[in-house]
Amino acid sequence: MPAKKKKPPALKSRIRSALRRVWLYSPEYRDAKRYYNNTCAECGRKGTAAKGREVKTQLHHIGGMPELPGLIDEIIRVMYPPVEGYEVLCKECHKLLHKKEA
Repeated sequence: MPAKKKKPPALKSRIRSALRRVWLYSPEYRDAKRYYNNTCAECGRKGTAAKGREVKTQLHHIGGMPELPGLIDEIIRVMYPPVEGYEVLCKECHKLLHKKEA
């Protein structure tokens, strides 16, 4: 059996970007900004898009997100198995197979 190839860093980068987009456009992100009145906890400036006075705010995970690298590795393990972990099916057979599994 050939040695397992390492996934290219580009894959991890793409997954990280996708997870970030999921977070940035989530209701939880929006709700957290509303909860804190979209106001900076450090300087008290309120986020605004008013022309000439733009202040962008971001959410900061207190304590960081140390589990993110592990999560990315798990996504790769589950969603990107070696080629032997796949099979080619037509659309109809694929649909039927998932109905049987449900």
